[in-house]
Amino acid sequence: MVDSKNHVIDDAKFIRERIKDLLKQRGVSAQQMSLELGYSRNYISQILTVRALPSVTGLLEICRYFEVSPNDFFGEGVEVFAPPPSIKMIEAFNLIRKLDEKNVDVVLNVLGALSNSGGSTVAK
Repeated sequence: MVDSKNHVIDDAKFIRERIKDLLKQRGVSAQQMSLELGYSRNYISQILTVRALPSVTGLLEICRYFEVSPNDFFGEGVEVFAPPPSIKMIEAFNLIRKLDEKNVDVVLNVLGALSNSGGSTVAK
């Protein structure tokens, strides 16, 4: 049996956290957002304190406000269909799995350095 009350609470908490993150990224307050959307000054605050849930229309307006699609809002911008890893990536992963923790740290540092340089450094 599915406990719908807990699902609603979990959904409300997810929406609250997602809006908080987006507000922080945009650098606006909940009150400012409420007013810019044409709602009462405490509308978004009520959502952030899980005293209210936005309607579907309200949620779409929130997505437009942050310039994100509903898919990005709920998917946290994560690519849903990531390409499969290449054979070389699988080989590298299998080799890394055999290393001790100290050597895994070394590999991570090298990968971080390569990533920061745009991958332009090629070891020979």
